[in-house]
Amino acid sequence: MDPTYKAVAEFAQTWGLAYFVVVFALVVIYALWPSRQKQFDEAARIPLRED
Repeated sequence: MDPTYKAVAEFAQTWGLAYFVVVFALVVIYALWPSRQKQFDEAARIPLRED
């Protein structure tokens, strides 16, 4: 196997996982931030509106 490919694959596996964990944590924090609750509650009621 090509050593360059192996190095790139190891880098992507390690730091790619770390990147996605950080992005996931940021999305969860954004969704659960207390000041966003009203915004998400309003968005959740959109399908129930009878405009």
